[in-house]
Amino acid sequence: MKPSNSLKILWIVAVIFLWLPARAFPQEDGITPRPPDSLTANQSAILPFIVIANYRDIQSVQGFFRTDTTIAYTGRDMVQDTSGVYWLYLRPEELTGDTLYYFAMAQLSDHGLLAYPEDDPAKQPAKIPLTHPAADSISSGK
Repeated sequence: MKPSNSLKILWIVAVIFLWLPARAFPQEDGITPRPPDSLTANQSAILPFIVIANYRDIQSVQGFFRTDTTIAYTGRDMVQDTSGVYWLYLRPEELTGDTLYYFAMAQLSDHGLLAYPEDDPAKQPAKIPLTHPAADSISSGK
């Protein structure tokens, strides 16, 4: 018994689907951070973000951060590198306290917005602990 043409086509499609890499398919729109586990207080830092907006142009990407929950967020445009990753640069004087609270937003060409975290980012921001090296390790150069 010979397989029908439609069965052959279905089998070929299944084989192709299994062999194609996952990156060949569009990923879901969103902002994905790649944060470190912690940052050192009073030292500059860079936070990378991957922004995916299928079939829409990204107009701008901003990062918002603070280390004190009693003050307003500081907002800053992120810089995009040649590989498409967006970077939020933080100066040493901006990293005081015990925790960095942050979120990111992307403005799209169709007036849409992407955010990280997705749900109410200003009220429920992402967090990174700030470490404080011991004073004697700084003075001894360790």
